[in-house]
Amino acid sequence: MAVEQMTISGSATRGLHARARVNLAMLVCAFMFAQVCPQLVRAAPDGATSAPPTLSTDTQVATAGFFTLSWYGSSGDRFELQESASRGFRTAVTIYEGPDAARVMSGQEEGRYFYRVRDASQAGAWSQPVAVDIDHHPLPRALGFFAAGLLVFAATASVILIGAARTRNA
Repeated sequence: MAVEQMTISGSATRGLHARARVNLAMLVCAFMFAQVCPQLVRAAPDGATSAPPTLSTDTQVATAGFFTLSWYGSSGDRFELQESASRGFRTAVTIYEGPDAARVMSGQEEGRYFYRVRDASQAGAWSQPVAVDIDHHPLPRALGFFAAGLLVFAATASVILIGAARTRNA
């Protein structure tokens, strides 16, 4: 195997070093730009943009104290879910950011809430908003549920205690 040597003159070497420095500077600038503006760098392939996810809820009126939001239709690996008290999302708050495609919501005060989701891995478009009305049970009904639960508990406990006493006596 023959190895050929190539001789480069001093001025050519300086030119190569200057180009290498320029290339290195461009590479560093590109890296810094990718860190500062990732949403501009991570575009969909071939200029295509993915459609926003489809957001849905298991109920339009939540009276049980909880409800589920779920989304599908996007190939992203990170999602951002926002909540707002206004349809226009003027005061939107990000309530979830991560890989899951569903979220159980609880502990909400009464009122109407709006939700939207997007593919956060590509800074995608927002989904169509979904509205959920939170309407808690009135206090008399909640106290009725509590009383019924207490009655079932007392009946179950007395059956167990009576059965245990009969077993001991037998």
